[in-house]
Amino acid sequence: MSWAASARGPWAPPVLIPSVQPLIDTNLAGVILANDSFVGLWRDNSGKDPGPSALHRCTAANWRDPSTYVMDGAFQLNEEDPTVWVDKRGGFHVLTHSGCQGRHGFSADGGLNWQYQQEGNGVAFGCGVRLGNGTLVKTRRRERPHAVLDAEGRLVAVTSAVQPVEGGGANGDLTFTLAVPVRTAAARNAALTAMGPLLPHTQALQQPGGVCLNGRCVDAGKTPTADACAALCSATPWCSGMTWAGPGNNCCQLDCYLRYDGVFQPATCGACDQTSANKTSGWVPGGPPLAPSCATNGRPCPPPNWAPEWNLTRSTAVQPWCRDAFTPAHPWGLVSLAWDCSEDGAEEAATVAVCADLKARGVATRCFMYHNQELALRWLESQRAALDDGGNAGWFLRWPNGTVYTEPETSRAHGGYEAQAFWDFRNTTASSYFVKSVLAALSSPYVDGTFADDVDGVPDEHPWVVNRTNLTAADVQALRRATQATNMALINASVAAGKYVWQAFGAGDGATRGPAPATCAAWMRERCAPERQGEPLLQQHDAAAANQSVAAFLVVRGPIGLLGWGWYSNDKNWDRAFLLQPGTPEGLCKEGPTGVFSRKWSAGVAALDCNAWVADLPFPSLPEWRV
Repeated sequence: MSWAASARGPWAPPVLIPSVQPLIDTNLAGVILANDSFVGLWRDNSGKDPGPSALHRCTAANWRDPSTYVMDGAFQLNEEDPTVWVDKRGGFHVLTHSGCQGRHGFSADGGLNWQYQQEGNGVAFGCGVRLGNGTLVKTRRRERPHAVLDAEGRLVAVTSAVQPVEGGGANGDLTFTLAVPVRTAAARNAALTAMGPLLPHTQALQQPGGVCLNGRCVDAGKTPTADACAALCSATPWCSGMTWAGPGNNCCQLDCYLRYDGVFQPATCGACDQTSANKTSGWVPGGPPLAPSCATNGRPCPPPNWAPEWNLTRSTAVQPWCRDAFTPAHPWGLVSLAWDCSEDGAEEAATVAVCADLKARGVATRCFMYHNQELALRWLESQRAALDDGGNAGWFLRWPNGTVYTEPETSRAHGGYEAQAFWDFRNTTASSYFVKSVLAALSSPYVDGTFADDVDGVPDEHPWVVNRTNLTAADVQALRRATQATNMALINASVAAGKYVWQAFGAGDGATRGPAPATCAAWMRERCAPERQGEPLLQQHDAAAANQSVAAFLVVRGPIGLLGWGWYSNDKNWDRAFLLQPGTPEGLCKEGPTGVFSRKWSAGVAALDCNAWVADLPFPSLPEWRV
């Protein structure tokens, strides 16, 4: 580290900030506070749990003194390349990236504990960028985001290092620095004004996590301009491009990626109907058609056919890398193993063996294995069998010449089984095979379910596949609905077989965030509704407020309830609070006085006072338990 009062110098002699072993690029970033202390984040890319790139806290009493730096190993966030800043109200913020997607996180306690914002899973930017001249740039990577602040500390722009999908040079190594201004409410209002009055039936197309613009038509008596359409898009979050449908058409037509519940997807609506202002091209007044799967449409999924499990220790959840063998020291309820149980193309068999070992050692009550609904992966035996059958070409997306589209899978070597294809579940035979093959893989008594990754399908994480396989917007819409329908079929079939699907818990690839001081009463009232006892719950544990987190869970949980973490987590996330033994419930949640929620258990009463943010857990505890 070196510093100067001006970029022109003079610069202080470089000093080495304490690092970690093994020596790595820590991506250290942070802020210097008024008292000369430092608060920031650094990343560990050692490949160990909880993921290949995990962010941890770094603090220093004096930013100039290397001896005061503390590289805290406590896990904070996933992803890498943090840029940290403090807003004018004293709020701490961070932007990170993974691939071509960026996420926004915050700290409510001065940079000591971090989390991604709940809305939209924290997604701040995606893979499509509309330039000032109207060109849409689709990016393969958007790395090293940096916050650009004005003189008053307000975020005005974000820069990033970009690798485009197309035109990447002879060796695909073309990169450039991209600066994107941050939208303001004033700019958005000006654009909406430019569009003119909206038809009443298109004004309320609001959806959780996003806004669909297709069908946002101007008054039938007024023709929009290309500039007005472009202005509406540029002022609307999640829109990467919009074009005017042309003379005689009173609608703007999307050519973009929309964010819906944190997922970037191509616009799935076609051109506006040119003859009737009352049609919205497949989108119905009040919102888009309901997604076929309960894992994505916000409706509760059917619970698994499991016996009620009220023991708190056996109601915990963790989702680690398998890395050939996961060896926890604590007793978990559900262990959902990510990939890499094997490097020889026998992932499913290897996962069964690891699950058997975990259960034999008493460190897992239930165990899940990994599958993918977008990618046909050769290192999964059941999917390799489908790929190797030459008669199944129609089950996968194809190049324009008709051959199956494949690309290398580079997350880790799989012994020559790295090539991956993309499922096309518009083919109902492929959909049926997928469901049956996954159930066959889950037939072992040691396996209780699956983590079905990428339930929405193309173009999640692989937007370039759309152009390479000549998919139209209508094709993508049909493919995504078919993929979601396959997920629903998998959920129903798994429940019937006594198994389950992680995403059916209703929190995507993660876990449902629990209450916080500002949301406590509202969260508890919603979850305390008696009818919600029949819904499965996978609640994310808050280690920084462990007692409140456990109390909330015990007060609201139903017969199928888990407390823990999703993708990625590991044995280091274990909390001693999980050893509490409340017994069995003897009633449901009660509120009284206002803002105080409680539930009677056979060993005592669990209570959470949302007014004071205080929990009461008068239960005995098991002794510290380790293998």
